[in-house]
Amino acid sequence: MKDLIRLQNFSFSFPEKDIFRNIDLDISLSGVTLLSGENGSGKSTFCRLLLALQSGYSGNLLFNDLEISTADTISIASEITYLKQSSSLNLLAATSMLDLVIWQAGFELNEPDEAAIEVALNYFDLLDLQDKPVWELSEGQRQRAVLAALLLNRQKVWLLDEPASGLDIIRQIKLKNLIAEQSRHRGILIISHRYDLFADISDKIYEIRNKSIILRKE
Repeated sequence: MKDLIRLQNFSFSFPEKDIFRNIDLDISLSGVTLLSGENGSGKSTFCRLLLALQSGYSGNLLFNDLEISTADTISIASEITYLKQSSSLNLLAATSMLDLVIWQAGFELNEPDEAAIEVALNYFDLLDLQDKPVWELSEGQRQRAVLAALLLNRQKVWLLDEPASGLDIIRQIKLKNLIAEQSRHRGILIISHRYDLFADISDKIYEIRNKSIILRKE
């Protein structure tokens, strides 16, 4: 499947600051796409706009020909798995095990696939922490619990905002290996200032600069 973000005369501003101005650009999400930029440049804002969590842009913003301004969040969520920058904003339950049950079921009353959940927990070294309250986990452990949900959402596009936050080197490598493997099946958009970390696995690299989105590598 070819996943495509299309911006047409696209602009967005906060009352005190212009973020994007008059952008015409197609961003193909085949493989791994990295969107970088300085802090405050608009990376997380772009995520929220794409997920219809932030309104008020002008022009057109489309994902696979779906105009975001007229789309409902359920339709978008059926196509995109979005992990926010802060791990606490992604966690939905009291323990990492229960969190994955919710991610897997999509809030439907289905029996959990315990084998798949165990694989996800094991991949990010969480088996011995699965029943520990999330508020007792370290920041890195909470981030690993969040990332484990990706293994239960392999059919969707992944939109990952600073996914390596709080991870040590070993878990960063695990994350990169997972992203590289998943990209053979569905597109991935990584939002990060860590150009140094993700450049080697990225097929395309864009940068937010001067209120625009610039292609740096193709």
